[in-house]
Amino acid sequence: MRTKGVVGVVAVLLGVPLVQASVIGAAVSQDAADDLFVTEQIDNPGDLNPLQHMFRIESAPRVFDSSPLGTNVPRGMADFSGTSNPADTVGIIRTTTDGRLFGVYDTNAGAAPGFGQSRTLAASWTFDVSSTSGPLDVSVEMAATGQFDAADDFPNFDGADSFSFTYQFDTGPVLDLFTFDIITGSFTHTTEGGNTETFTTTIEVNGATILDNVFQVLQSAPLVGSGSTLTVGFAANTDPGFFDQEAFAFRNIEVSVVPAQSVGVVLLPVGIMATRRRAY
Repeated sequence: MRTKGVVGVVAVLLGVPLVQASVIGAAVSQDAADDLFVTEQIDNPGDLNPLQHMFRIESAPRVFDSSPLGTNVPRGMADFSGTSNPADTVGIIRTTTDGRLFGVYDTNAGAAPGFGQSRTLAASWTFDVSSTSGPLDVSVEMAATGQFDAADDFPNFDGADSFSFTYQFDTGPVLDLFTFDIITGSFTHTTEGGNTETFTTTIEVNGATILDNVFQVLQSAPLVGSGSTLTVGFAANTDPGFFDQEAFAFRNIEVSVVPAQSVGVVLLPVGIMATRRRAY
C-alpha cells in the first residue's frame, strides 16, 4: 500500500499538511513492479503494425534504445527533437520519459485510412477492493498531441476519434470515469528540443482539462457504488488519416481510498476532478 497527496479537492490549509490517500490498486505503472491488479485484458487484433499502429504497453526507454531509432512505435508517438531529429515537432515519448506507458495510435489497421474504417479497441484492469472501506477514486496520467477529429475529415481521409475511461463495481453498471471531447481552437505544443507545433483541435477531459504532449495527472471524483472488485476500462477509436499525427498515451492508473477530512482542513469542491503536471 502506498500513499499520495490528495488532489481531488482544493485544500485550504490551516497549519496542517495535506491528507494522504492510500493507493490500493495500480496498473500501467512506470515500474511494472508497482502494478497491483487481479486481471489485465488488452485487445490485440493481430493486424497492428508496430510502426503504424499502437494499442499496447511500451517501455519508453526502449524507443530510443532501438536501432534505427523509432522502430518500436509509430512516428507520431515519439519526439526525436532531443536526439536524431532536432527539427521534430510531434510526439509524446521523449528521451527523458521514464518507464512504461500505454500508447494509442491508429486503431483502424487493415485498410486505407479514413475510408469508412472504424474500430474501437479496449483494455481493462480489475482490482481487488474487498478489504477497503469508504469511497474510492482513480487517478491516471494522460498526454495527447496531434490534430484530432470529432467527425470524418474527408479531404484528409481522417476518421473520427473517440476515447473513454469507465469503471464498474462487480457486475454493476458501467459508469464514466473520465469523458473526452474533441475541441477546436489554437493549441501550441512544445517538443523536448524546444520546437513548437500549433494544432486547431485537441482533447479535453471532463470539460475542464486540455491535454497536450506533457503528461498530466487527472484525478476523478469519488466513485459511485461499492463492491469486491473494481474494473477500470479504457477504449479508443482513432485514425490519423494520410497527413495528421494523432498520439494518445496514459500511465500510472492508481485506485485510492479517499481519506476522511482532517481537523483543520477546509475542503472546497472543484468539480469532477483535479489535475497536476508531471515532469518526464
